[in-house]
Parts: sequence; structure tokens; C-alpha cells
Amino acid sequence: MPPRSKLTQLPAEVRKELDRRLLANGFSGYAELSKWLASQGCSITPQGLSSYGRRFEQRLQQIKLATEQARAIVEAAPDDNNKVNEALLRLIQQRLLEILTAVEAKQIKDVNLGALARIVGELGRAWVTQKKWLEETRARLALKVNAASAKVSEVARTGGITPETEERIRRALLEIQV
Repeated sequence: MPPRSKLTQLPAEVRKELDRRLLANGFSGYAELSKWLASQGCSITPQGLSSYGRRFEQRLQQIKLATEQARAIVEAAPDDNNKVNEALLRLIQQRLLEILTAVEAKQIKDVNLGALARIVGELGRAWVTQKKWLEETRARLALKVNAASAKVSEVARTGGITPETEERIRRALLEIQV
């Protein structure tokens, strides 16, 4: 097993400042960053920082792309029935499967399988919780629509609403249901 990267061993506040400086410098100036880290008591070469910076920039671009795509999806299709969350859960499941497949093919090393197992478990619980919430929400809404429909019938009988108006109100209430 290769030795752990010095960058992973940096104190959290130094690493946070390094990330901030990388962003501020547009992922350049690695020699200056190496000197700054040396003044912080951390000896990391500009080449090591360049490699870290490339990976960090790639992750940042992936997150930006995913965020833009998610925003476009939400704008194009409002979240009826919590579909965006469901799609996100499926996407995460797909990515986890890709990671596990890559681990089996020995394309990825140093994967914490315990952490992946916990993620899978959490996803399963999130999936069940989402479905339960949706069913409970639909049931509550159906009760409210039924109660409102009964009130419409009562008002129609006693208040002089025509059967046509009563039916229009009832149809409008049914359109609300999820």
C-alpha cells in the first residue's frame, strides 16, 4: 500500500486555506503555494500541489455541472411527486454500483467498502422514508379533499348551488390530489 499523501495529513484549517488559495489563484501559482505551506510547517512540492489542484478542479467542475443539470431538470420539470429526489437517489445508486464494479475490476484502489456499505444502507432508508412520506401525504390530501367535497355537497343542498357548480368545484378539488 502506498504511503498516504501529505496533503491528506494537513491540518483542516491549513487545507481549507489551501483550497481557498487554489480557487483564488485560478488553480495556478503552485510554487508560491508550496512556499506558503512550508511557512506553515508542511513540505509539499509544487508537483504534488499541481496534482492535488487538478483533482480538486475536476471535482469542482463535476459539481458545477451536476448543479447546473439539476437546476435545468427542476426548471424543466417541477418536482411533482418528489421525482427529482427519486432521480437523485437512483443516480447515487448508479454511481455506487459503478464504483463497486471498478473496485472489483481493480481499477480503483483504497476504497472504504465499509463506508460504501453504510451509504447503501442510508440510501435504502432514504428511499423507504421518501416513499412512506409520499404515501402519507397522498392519504392526508385525499382525506382533506373528501372532507371538502362533503362540505360542498352540504352547501349545495342548503345554499342553493346548482348541481353543475357543485360538480365543477368537486372536479377542481380532485385536480389538487397528488
